[in-house]
Amino acid sequence: MRPGRATVGDRAFYNDTDPYAAQWTRNLMAAGHITEGVVDERSIVELAATDLVGFDRVHAFSGIAGWDYALELAGWSGPIWTGSCPCQPWSSAGQRGRDRGFADARHLWPAWFELIRECRPDTVLGEQVSGAGGRSWLDAVQADLERVGYRVGVLDLPAASVGAPHVRARLYFAALRLGDSDQVSAGRDTRDARRAEAASSGARQVHRVDRDIAVAPGRDADLEWLELTDGTSRPTRPGLRPVAPRLPGDVARIGAFGNAIHVELAATFIRCVMGELGMQPIARAA
Repeated sequence: MRPGRATVGDRAFYNDTDPYAAQWTRNLMAAGHITEGVVDERSIVELAATDLVGFDRVHAFSGIAGWDYALELAGWSGPIWTGSCPCQPWSSAGQRGRDRGFADARHLWPAWFELIRECRPDTVLGEQVSGAGGRSWLDAVQADLERVGYRVGVLDLPAASVGAPHVRARLYFAALRLGDSDQVSAGRDTRDARRAEAASSGARQVHRVDRDIAVAPGRDADLEWLELTDGTSRPTRPGLRPVAPRLPGDVARIGAFGNAIHVELAATFIRCVMGELGMQPIARAA
């Protein structure tokens, strides 16, 4: 961990409290797979706006740096913030009890939003689990961002849309900062009404991608079928094998994989955002 402002050569700020994921990020950085920068292991609630000064890319809840790699695949250029807030309060697989949803201690959007409000990045990308819980979360996120001058767009995308052999549906959002005149025209009354809607139901319909947009290269490639213990089979890419916790470190590795975004899906979403903005992809060195 090296908190503080960016120095020469540092372009990205990665923040995650998982030491295993943080070291994985450092390894990816050393291998040249992701943007050079700082890996900070503090809780996001401990970060200050001054910690983020000078960075082109700020990745909150960065995990194993999937967002940064997706930006590279899509050919993104320019400053950007990304984040995948913890999904446990909203996921059907999360340990939800009495402290669930907005009351859950793992609901860390307010801390990230405060940094966004203070630093006002031009573009913010994020994702959350799909379903009723995720939509409720997204309603509050959209209301907060619109209140401080952002316009928000959303796509509900499954990993299967880019050829993955599973659904893993996620809500991806892009928030673009508006100019002062645009903020006035957006209308404070509309944003206040949206906040009230979020607090009451959180059932806004999200935009869905056209079925021919999210097509990944190689989706029609040959598949291998894995025989599962319950007698069923699952298609997967050639050469991949199931991972089970058998050796020291396996649990941490599986946890890091499980919390990671689907990089090809995120890259497809980024390309959609770039298309809407009229951005041309930057060619990356091989």
